[in-house]
Order: sequence, then C-alpha cells, then structure tokens
Amino acid sequence: SNSAGLMQYDPDGEHAKKVEEALNIPVLRHRAKKPAGEMEDLERHFGCEAHKLIMVGDRYFTDVVYGNMNGMLSIRAAPFTSEGETTVVQTVRMVEDGVVNRWVGKGYTPPSQPLILAYPHPAPQCFIKSPGTW
Repeated sequence: SNSAGLMQYDPDGEHAKKVEEALNIPVLRHRAKKPAGEMEDLERHFGCEAHKLIMVGDRYFTDVVYGNMNGMLSIRAAPFTSEGETTVVQTVRMVEDGVVNRWVGKGYTPPSQPLILAYPHPAPQCFIKSPGTW
C-alpha cells in the first residue's frame, strides 16, 4: 500500500494495524512509495524471488509499474469504489486509463512474465478486460 504501512503517511503503523485486523493479512511496513521501494523486503517476507510473486493493484503507474519493474506478474484490478478518493486520485486514474488505452491501441503489449510463460496460455492481451464488462 502507498498509505497503510508507508512510514511517510503511517509512521506509527496504526493504519496498517487496522487493515491487518480487517483483512486478516499482514501489511508490510516500508519507507518508499511505489513504484520505488525495497524489493528485498518482499522477497524476504514471502521467501522467494520477485519473479515468482504476483502484484495485484488498482493503479497502473504505481502498482503495475512496480510489479513490472521488479519482474513480477502484475494484475491491475478495477477499484472496488471511488468513495473517499480525492479529486486528484480520480483524475490520475482517468489519465492512467487513457494512457494505457492509447498504448494498447498502438499495439503495445505487457512485458513477458515467467509465471505466465511457464504454462500454455492465451495472449497476454486476453487478460486485459474493460471494467465496464465485469
């Protein structure tokens, strides 16, 4: 998360504790926002190399970029809700969607991912769905 567990926004870890209790999963504390960050902490926590991990997030330019930069299979999930999001975050999401749609329209494809390439599968573009179709 770029909020829960991030020292800049959650220095005492209170937000992280609430998320852990609500979801019953650990929140890793970290010093840097995505797409920067300490991959070594994730590898140590999960006990494997980054290319064996899956990054799931709702932001292209933070979550997906971070995962791709570190060799993970990256999955961009649609946000559950925009409730509580600032106008800036909503605007950034629209810009991200526009840029990615433009790239896809020009024929750009996601990077090769070892986790997908290890199994027979359709083209990576088959994994990209419009939120409007869900």
